[in-house]
Amino acid sequence: MDPWKELLDYWRAKHQDGRPPSRCDIDPVIEIPQLVANLLLADIVPGGYRYRLVGSAVVERHREEMTGKMAGTSKFLERVSAELIANYDAVRSEQKPRIMVSGAAIADRAGAVTVILPLVKKAGETEMILVGVFYDRRFEPVEHIDYLTPTKPVE
Repeated sequence: MDPWKELLDYWRAKHQDGRPPSRCDIDPVIEIPQLVANLLLADIVPGGYRYRLVGSAVVERHREEMTGKMAGTSKFLERVSAELIANYDAVRSEQKPRIMVSGAAIADRAGAVTVILPLVKKAGETEMILVGVFYDRRFEPVEHIDYLTPTKPVE
């Protein structure tokens, strides 16, 4: 199974009474350790999203430690930061996952599949964003991402 599908299935399995899981409902380190290096966890803060946790595969690929930084401020993603934040905002408000494909303009450089998932408090408010970024390892890393192709909300 593709790792992005595995993350989506894990998140779906954690739903309670039709509500997406909250942060306390999941334990990726124990339950899906094979995916942890590709995960990011973002707090919702005034002015956007701050990364609480960034997996080692993401740090390695972006060549930048993003833990503690605001989403959209990475040099690697500077060309697509507005689209990234717009998708985080949509996931936060709709409480439905989104999947994006990203890449570089260089034809032989594929990017990644990114899954953006809401974590929702029992009271119904989105509390965090869980992100999985899964890279196509057939290609060398690139200096920056040139495009994001988002999907509509995934049911």
